[in-house]
Amino acid sequence: METCNISFSGMLYGRLGNRKTKGIVCCAHGDRKFIKFVNKLAEEKPDTLKISAKEDSNPKLIIETKEIPYISPIERLAIRLDKMQRKALKLRAENKITAFIYEFRQNEYLNMRRRYPFISQKTLDKFEENIQKLAPENLKSFFTKFFS
Repeated sequence: METCNISFSGMLYGRLGNRKTKGIVCCAHGDRKFIKFVNKLAEEKPDTLKISAKEDSNPKLIIETKEIPYISPIERLAIRLDKMQRKALKLRAENKITAFIYEFRQNEYLNMRRRYPFISQKTLDKFEENIQKLAPENLKSFFTKFFS
């Protein structure tokens, strides 16, 4: 019997004009931070989030925002940002990257729900609720299936 060892590490892209940058792999703790950040934005500034999806053999949730989460100096040490991540943050600070696009696959999300001890189920439930609330009407049924 094969086991599924998919780690939860969504891809983060930057928007440079009308094109996307190369994908930056987020560490598991970065993914947790982004989910908490999306929850915070959904409550305080819901108009800054753009929710979309890609429906294919491996469905994806896509979140775009012009906001950037604050990363404290302690978090910078703990997360250990790699060269690409530091470059993306620098380009965003210089307003060359106008937005961040975060996407992850359904199987990664479901795996995180089952096996990731660093984020509470309450936070994930809130995330799902926020995505459902902010998603365009034509994607509501997609996200119901995505999160189940």
